[in-house]
Amino acid sequence: MIRRSLILAALISALVCASVHAEVIGPLLPKAAFEAGMEARSVNREVYYGSDEFDWEEVNIPVVARWGITNLATISIEAARSAVWVEGDFKDSAFDYLVGGAVQASLWRNEKVIVSAAFQFTTTMLRLEDGPVRNVTTSTAGGQIILQHPLLMGGVNLDVWGGPAYSLFYPDIEEQLNSVNSKELYTESNWGAVLGVGALFWKHLDLSSYVLWVENPQPRVALLYRF
Repeated sequence: MIRRSLILAALISALVCASVHAEVIGPLLPKAAFEAGMEARSVNREVYYGSDEFDWEEVNIPVVARWGITNLATISIEAARSAVWVEGDFKDSAFDYLVGGAVQASLWRNEKVIVSAAFQFTTTMLRLEDGPVRNVTTSTAGGQIILQHPLLMGGVNLDVWGGPAYSLFYPDIEEQLNSVNSKELYTESNWGAVLGVGALFWKHLDLSSYVLWVENPQPRVALLYRF
């Protein structure tokens, strides 16, 4: 328990120190289960500024931690530095930060199905120094209603989950550092769905993959160690 608390404290400290996108989505964990590892994900959204439309493509690889505080609730945090890549004019950032978190709670359950609700908020910050020094931040807020089906196959614990999803995504581009003027972009289509599968090997190694489909398919894959 002390070791787990120290690991959680270190991850929370890293999250706070980063002081700046990601979406932690997954099945509910059993009570007291703690997982930590890496997740790779893509973001592919259509954003607007006035009458202009842009394709926003982003890849990030944060450190992720998930903790089943009870059998009915799971909390997640994530953080990264120099692990965000944005296509187009923002791909050559001098440095970047990422931070995110999520909470998920059970609504109904029986032996075969668990229904839960989840909410996430995440943000990234990129500093660009090619030309005028400026910042680019992106924020995501969203949630899902997840149907989770746990099963045992060949000695491996599997979880299949999916459900409707809502995901707001809004970049903010500061044209010059410390300027009061900025471009606030926005999305118009925010409803979609999520579908994923996870496998727990040898009671410790958690490998999962899922697709968040809001406007476009956005695949993610995670490898976590369960303590």
